[in-house]
Amino acid sequence: MQKNTSFSKKNLVSISLTLAIVFLLILSGPVKALTFSLTAFTDNNVLKGAKTSAVATININSNERVSLNPVALFLNGVEECSFNAYNAQVVSGCSGILIEVLENNSATFGYGYGYAYGSPYGYGYNQGYTNGLFKYNITLDTSSFSAGDYTMQLFVNVSDYSVYSSDTQTLTVVEDITAPIINLVNPNNNYLINNSDVTTSFYVEDDFDDSIACDLYDNNNLKGSFNVLNGTTRFDTYTYTEGKHSWYVNCTDNFDNSAISELRNFSVDISIPTVNLTYPANNTFQNHTGFSMSFLPNDTYENDSKLSCSLYVDNNLWARFNNLFTPGDSVGLGTTFSEGTHTYYVTCWDDVNNTGTSETRRIIMDVTKPRISFVSPTLSSGSYINVSNIETNVSSSDVNVMNISTKLYDSNQAFVFASNWIEMVNNSFYYDFTSLADGLYYINSTSCDIVNNCNSTETRNITIDTVAPEISLSLLEQTQTSLFLKVNITDINPIVETCNVSRGIINGTNEIQNITETGLTCGTSYSYNVTCKDIAGNYNSTLASFSTASCPSEESSGGSASCLTEWQCSSWSECNGGTQTRSCEKARSYCYVREDKPIETQTCEIITETESENSKSSNPLTAAVIGAAGPIALGTLGFIVIVGLGFVILRFFKARRLARVASI
Repeated sequence: MQKNTSFSKKNLVSISLTLAIVFLLILSGPVKALTFSLTAFTDNNVLKGAKTSAVATININSNERVSLNPVALFLNGVEECSFNAYNAQVVSGCSGILIEVLENNSATFGYGYGYAYGSPYGYGYNQGYTNGLFKYNITLDTSSFSAGDYTMQLFVNVSDYSVYSSDTQTLTVVEDITAPIINLVNPNNNYLINNSDVTTSFYVEDDFDDSIACDLYDNNNLKGSFNVLNGTTRFDTYTYTEGKHSWYVNCTDNFDNSAISELRNFSVDISIPTVNLTYPANNTFQNHTGFSMSFLPNDTYENDSKLSCSLYVDNNLWARFNNLFTPGDSVGLGTTFSEGTHTYYVTCWDDVNNTGTSETRRIIMDVTKPRISFVSPTLSSGSYINVSNIETNVSSSDVNVMNISTKLYDSNQAFVFASNWIEMVNNSFYYDFTSLADGLYYINSTSCDIVNNCNSTETRNITIDTVAPEISLSLLEQTQTSLFLKVNITDINPIVETCNVSRGIINGTNEIQNITETGLTCGTSYSYNVTCKDIAGNYNSTLASFSTASCPSEESSGGSASCLTEWQCSSWSECNGGTQTRSCEKARSYCYVREDKPIETQTCEIITETESENSKSSNPLTAAVIGAAGPIALGTLGFIVIVGLGFVILRFFKARRLARVASI
């Protein structure tokens, strides 16, 4: 009995322990096969368009084998993306979401013991991936996000019933709708500057961006583009053209919020005023002490409405006028000087102190006129020269130092050039006018003393002719013993002094001359060299050759001077195919033949022996071949006889005419 009681107690304890363990297992449920985690975003408060990332990790526990379905990504409770758990390839969605595998060290696929998934509870044998780690980097591009708060959570199925979820992370997307603030610093509005290099500066500020893109505009034209750090002042120096400039700045932040600054104006004035003394001329001499002068101030800058000017006499300030003179208007002033030499000039300046100064002039006073005359090597009036310069030399004397101006005028007495006013050297003034074109010129010289008493020489005329006469020879008529030539002489100067010829006689120097030479040999060439000189001394020569008429030939009887010949023809060929041919040439190829060239081709017929015998008795002219027989042949023969007689008569009368010409 005792033994049995002890056994019952042991069994009761074992059963109780077993039931307790099973109860605890039932209460605890199955052991998790994996863990799923999600880190916080690298930046959970971002501007729209920025990127932020989080890291997701799937860790399969030891001794577990599971199969992972695609991972689902939810934003604000809505699935936005799913991707393969093993290689992160997108299965669906994922617009603006980048999934990258950071780590994948899962062991091989196989079988093992573990909790049986697919039923609420159980324990059994299963297949899948062994323990390992899957890690992903998930990047969100917020460009398409609306401003607001977002939550992100990941889910993965390991069977049809078991779903694992990651942590939930939050993200706030902020949208920038505020434009940058732009403040122009320098230059101030309506600023005037006399330098074309102008420095502009402006301050820019934005709510979010570290750098803002800004454009500088000048007169609505882009001057420069740059990125400006938020909250800083930008300085830029550019070269601007003279005139008025309107400038402003346009800045745009990274969210395309744009702002335009105020519009400011500045003016660049770099034009130096000009001052032209208009009266009296420099080195003016006058015989009284009253002084009147005028000057013309001007400024090319359009906004300079008034100029300030000062007059200096003998390097001392004589008068000052502030903002009084309008650019482009002549100004006249008057005063009285003491006797002697005085210098004066004018200085003018604009609103930005651009200052211009006139030339310095002088004025001198006395009364006596100087004596003046042309001396050698000045040519006398009416001279002709064949060089391109005219030398002048003037002698003048006076009790005071003198200045001389020699002037040159063209054929229309229009002014060409004047020598500068210079001091005399040994009481004479020499000047050479060079590089002058051909034509008629006039010269005169004026001498003025220090008090502007002036005297002038007479006006002389000198003609420059550097072109030699042009000569051409042409044949008027030739005989066997004489030549009659025509000479054409042309020159820009109508006066040709002399003309010479190497042989024969030239009649004169007119534009058209003749050369006649007789007693020559027939058929001989003669050379003629004609040389002419015009009144300016220009020479020119022309050489030409001409031949007398050919000597008479043996056929030219009666002393005829012409060269005539006749046609000589070969015999007709045999009749071949109804055609006969022959060749005709001039007896002397270099002579003239009056008649047309005879025919060299004619039709023909071959005559049989019977026809030949009959023809011998009836028509001896066609013994072998009949060419142009019958009335036509007889008419042709008569025509030839008449033409021949006419030719003989014509030669006879022509020979008599040429004989008379030769005897003249």
